[in-house]
Amino acid sequence: MATSSVYGQVVHPREQHPLGSLRDLVTGLTRGEPVTLPDGGDVSIVLDLGIEASGFVIVDLDAPAGTVVDVYGFEYIEGERRQETTAMDNTLRYRTRAGRQRYESPVRRGLRYLQLVVRREAAARGPVTLHEVAVRNSHYPIGQADQAGEFAASDSLLTEIWEMSRRTVIACMEDTFVDCPVYEQAFWVGDTYSSARFASSLFDVAPLIERSLRLVPGSKAQTPLLGSQVPSGWTNVIPAWTFFWVLACEQHARRTGDAAFAGGLLPEAVEALDAFAEHLDGNGLLSIEAWNLLDWAPMDQPNAGIVTHQNALFVMALDAAADLADLAGTGERTELAGALRARAETLRAAIATHLWSPEREAFIDAIHADGTRSEVISVQTQMFAHLAGVGSEPQRERTRALVVDPPSGLVQIGSPWMSIFRYDVLEAAGRADVALADLRRDYGAMIEAGAVTCWEMFPAPDRQWPTRSHCHAWSAAPASFLPAVVLGIRLLDGGTRVEIAPHPGELVWARGAVPLPGGGRVEVAWARDGAALDLQVAAPAGVEVTVREPVGYTTRVRLEDPPP
Repeated sequence: MATSSVYGQVVHPREQHPLGSLRDLVTGLTRGEPVTLPDGGDVSIVLDLGIEASGFVIVDLDAPAGTVVDVYGFEYIEGERRQETTAMDNTLRYRTRAGRQRYESPVRRGLRYLQLVVRREAAARGPVTLHEVAVRNSHYPIGQADQAGEFAASDSLLTEIWEMSRRTVIACMEDTFVDCPVYEQAFWVGDTYSSARFASSLFDVAPLIERSLRLVPGSKAQTPLLGSQVPSGWTNVIPAWTFFWVLACEQHARRTGDAAFAGGLLPEAVEALDAFAEHLDGNGLLSIEAWNLLDWAPMDQPNAGIVTHQNALFVMALDAAADLADLAGTGERTELAGALRARAETLRAAIATHLWSPEREAFIDAIHADGTRSEVISVQTQMFAHLAGVGSEPQRERTRALVVDPPSGLVQIGSPWMSIFRYDVLEAAGRADVALADLRRDYGAMIEAGAVTCWEMFPAPDRQWPTRSHCHAWSAAPASFLPAVVLGIRLLDGGTRVEIAPHPGELVWARGAVPLPGGGRVEVAWARDGAALDLQVAAPAGVEVTVREPVGYTTRVRLEDPPP
């Protein structure tokens, strides 16, 4: 039986009707009107769905038997060029029976643009009428609107960036978090730290977060270091991804106050960290052969040897595991917490001793397996060394300065995935203004280029395409950063306490909400008139609210009950 490539026939078509004669068809379909296709050759139309869809393609048509309908999805068009989803199996072919029929594909696909090609084979004569071409979106249920996060500000660009981030998170929530709707559609373990953080600022998705995190230890049948993609038949280890998993477990337990969850995953976290400890060298540094990835950037991150960012993340994971032990209870777990913190301090000292460059006044990226010290200095390495609390106070002041105002000679952050960590350093340094300026620049560039969801990479003029994936959950940092900083909403003690510390900056007003674990939400609205700030806060009964007034403002605070 002869076979053919649907992708090849769609992307490299034979003669088709010219676009001009089909514009009315596209307009009709987008309005929900039935349209009858012109007679003659193949008819190809491209529909911009206006969103990044993740779900099941639907075609409803009336056609003679034997009509061939090809469907293809892709994400990006630039002028006359378009970025094809090559090798992604993002096509389907349907051959009609006679009459009115409706087909819904059982295979999930991700796409923004839907191309439909109708082919009249020799045996298929007669009119073809399209009644509907659509995608049934499928994602984790996000609950009621009055329980969800919101954000709007006097700077409409920030509002649009937040909404773009919200759409990204929704498109990447299935039965687990997935990296993107088009490419792997996979639960990458490291990505879940940021995905869960962003999603929690938008929806009460604790069951999804817990399910995702509990899946990870199942990979220890493949490797005690835990897999970077779960479940998977591919045994692959990205050490940083395991460390981010431990951080995500602590983050979830702290946000929800769930001691049982903390206690349940604590032994798994300790077992994985113990497996990594077997790869400590004579100087007490992690030296391992693995996929030592952190960022899509020209860092020196060799797949064998000592990688500085991984050692810093190992420290952070040991501290997070200690926090899990504290959250889980007393007794033996208290002793375990102390032991884990002692191990973290030992590793901090080893990093500061062996990976600092006095000449460059910075941490080097790596020491290669042959003992060669890297000459590469990256923002990412300084950032995680700083977040891990590595070094003396002068060293920490230096790493903070290199993250806040990176010199051009350093390797710069290469993907939005790293943004939330830099924003954390900037905020702690009292430079939320820098973070907001960078957010406007980087995410604003995506919007200017027509993005409706957050890209995997920042746009760059030296690449054929601005990014690979045009919808990537790890990139949605504004979803959590804007409510946390502009509105100032911080949840403490499992959501039983809330701290409000807004950062007005140059904005005139802002309003929004963040959901609480288990239901309800905290709502904040403020308006500024010069140095006078009117601040309104609404929280459910039983939630303790603390307001920290921004420096330099005369603040009027009103505490209200949330609307019923």
